[in-house]
Amino acid sequence: MKINELIRNIATLVESREIIDHGSIRCLHSDDAVRDIESAEGCESVDVVTVGDDDLAAHLMEVAECGDQIAEIHFDDLVKLENAYQGDDIADYLTADKEDELILLDKLIDAAREIV
Repeated sequence: MKINELIRNIATLVESREIIDHGSIRCLHSDDAVRDIESAEGCESVDVVTVGDDDLAAHLMEVAECGDQIAEIHFDDLVKLENAYQGDDIADYLTADKEDELILLDKLIDAAREIV
């Protein structure tokens, strides 16, 4: 994979998206997840927030299109980004067996911030 392809894929992954942030539970927002949590917790609503950064995603797309900006990325930051990259699908960043299933996505977003 070329560096600009990696950065373009990551830009898509770090875009803002709704998540459920209910106590220690953090997961992608879906109607099924909301119903499951409401049923298990005996509550009428769950907290919904966003994770990711649309400005970061836009900036990464700009970097991916500009060879000069790619050349300015520190090697160590690029290695961290590549290590945090698990694949081009959001499902690759979900750890279903943990209450906070978004830990890998958080690491990717943090690594992406390092290169801009």
